Amino acid sequence: MRKGIGILVLSLAVLCCGPMEAAAAKGQGDRIYQATWQGENVSGRLTINGFTITELKGGPVTGTAAVNVWLTGGNEIRAELRKRDPKAPANFSLGLSGLVMGDVVSTGDRGNLYNVVLTDADLSGRTPKVVTKKFDTNLDFSRHLLASGPSRFGEREVLEYAVRLHGLFRKKDARAILQAMEVKAEDYARAYGRPVADFRESVASMLKEDFFKGRLAGIDAKKLRAEKVNGLWHIREGDEELIRTRSSDGSTSELPIFVGVVDGRLMVVR
Repeated sequence: MRKGIGILVLSLAVLCCGPMEAAAAKGQGDRIYQATWQGENVSGRLTINGFTITELKGGPVTGTAAVNVWLTGGNEIRAELRKRDPKAPANFSLGLSGLVMGDVVSTGDRGNLYNVVLTDADLSGRTPKVVTKKFDTNLDFSRHLLASGPSRFGEREVLEYAVRLHGLFRKKDARAILQAMEVKAEDYARAYGRPVADFRESVASMLKEDFFKGRLAGIDAKKLRAEKVNGLWHIREGDEELIRTRSSDGSTSELPIFVGVVDGRLMVVR
């Protein structure tokens, strides 16, 4: 069994949030923004502000993800899709909701902010079908997610940083890893209305139970690449995430690493 990006990100969101029924009275800044999707025979990508929520490679597929930490104030959710098998029927639905903790929802529910259903006819064209929705939020992480100007760091420095970060996981240095993720901790805490200490604790637990117990995959520095997405670099080794482990039962865990520049330093931002 493989624990992918969405599962780990959603797990962190759940761990950071906890019961928050009182948030209903506090307004938009305390809402949980959630994307849900279902589809069959579709390939393509679902993004929020340019960052990939999920890649679709056929189906059937069903998914959900909280997107709070990817919000930039003025936001756009976007799906770019086509039929995987041109001769087979296809369909896709996408919902976006603003929720408060305590709301009961399921993947099949319509989005309360946006909902679109694409039929086989919609997806049968020669060019990919693109659907978008713009929406505004009080949550705004554009300072960390979007580039504000030229960076003094290039791909070489970013990849050198990635190698050092991987070394911290190899040494199982939880304290240094948490320091490298301090900006991420602060943003997640703000995104889900919880103390920063809660996020640090959840990450420490995830490191101990998932990543330090398993066997860390080695990396080939020559295969590392830094894909620029807005103001961040997504670090991968080929098509694999930089940090990935295999447990004794054969299951694997992955931790996506997005590096950005904060106060003149390279840090793990997402």
